[in-house]
Amino acid sequence: MEERDPRGIPPLPPAHVARPRLTSLLDANAAQCMILNAPAGYGKTSLAAEWLRTRDSVAWYAATSESADVAALSAGIADAMSSVVPGAAERLRARLLVASGPDEAVQPLAEILSEDIAGWPDEAVLVLDDYHLVMESGAAERFVDCILTLNPSLRVLIATRQRPTWASARRLLAGDVAELLADVLAMTDAEAGAVLTERPTAAVAELVERAEGWPAVIGLAAVAGSSSLPGIRLSDDLFRYFAEEVFRAADRDVRDLVLLAAIPRTLTVEIASGPLGIESAGRRLDHLRALGLASSSTEGVRIHPLLRDFLRHKLRADAPERFAELVRRILEFARDRRLWDEAYEAASTLGEPRTAADVAGEAGPDLLSEGRTETLQRGSRGAVQR
Repeated sequence: MEERDPRGIPPLPPAHVARPRLTSLLDANAAQCMILNAPAGYGKTSLAAEWLRTRDSVAWYAATSESADVAALSAGIADAMSSVVPGAAERLRARLLVASGPDEAVQPLAEILSEDIAGWPDEAVLVLDDYHLVMESGAAERFVDCILTLNPSLRVLIATRQRPTWASARRLLAGDVAELLADVLAMTDAEAGAVLTERPTAAVAELVERAEGWPAVIGLAAVAGSSSLPGIRLSDDLFRYFAEEVFRAADRDVRDLVLLAAIPRTLTVEIASGPLGIESAGRRLDHLRALGLASSSTEGVRIHPLLRDFLRHKLRADAPERFAELVRRILEFARDRRLWDEAYEAASTLGEPRTAADVAGEAGPDLLSEGRTETLQRGSRGAVQR
């Protein structure tokens, strides 16, 4: 498995094509906070990694479902910032041991972290990737807002599928916040041509027009390698078409592997070789990355969310009993190792109210010890509703 970058920056995909048009825009931007705001599949994470890969002072925080809890979010951001300012997380983590509600904790946590990053270098950048996962928690969003307000010289790059609630029209007009939307992040004919090197120029232009420059479709078309273009006008349908093409063209071994890899939210060697029963897991996960079907994350390997949804739906439809059994294995694995966020997702996938309630009860002591009352409350509500 590839070594983790100490700054937290994920490696660029093997088939990544540089996008100097966009990195130049980021270079020229002087806003405190730059937002890459587009749906899944627009290359936001890869663009951020490309822009920052040569910088020494970078703190990268990749949000997960647990980030919609101000305790988990603040601790995760503080840990990430410790790569630039050592010890930045120590006092904040101690404060999380003090019992308080999420709304009451926001200001003290933001003030403590702000004091402890007083030595933050001017050239350093904090990245908040997958920020949309934070937005279920109002307290978590207010924490980010406070950090920006208390540290006006702190530069932040956010990759998200939704505009943060604090990114007001006033901040955008004042130039404190700048935003690159999907129309800017979409691939041009020239950029798509660098990906689709085997296709004629006219075919590339047609695909870009139909896909509206959506990098996810163009990337899958390159992996599929098909010379024909179907008579499909909607980009969502094009994505499913090329995903099916890639899946059918793969060796059976790869098809089985990628279906298994799509079941957990993040695939680690431990999960792959344990509940999923994948032999030579490290080598085979590297193979998925080399094929462009998975990417590295801070925790392990992840299938692109769009492709993951496609594959999970396919496995569930074609082999529902196998799908349920594998999810159940991951649930038990996560419960044994107290990986509560993975366990919550698995329990939700199974749709079993009693199981979800059991997971919420088991997770309680651990979540309370970390100050994650929001997560505990959401888990309990979800168990009751289901």
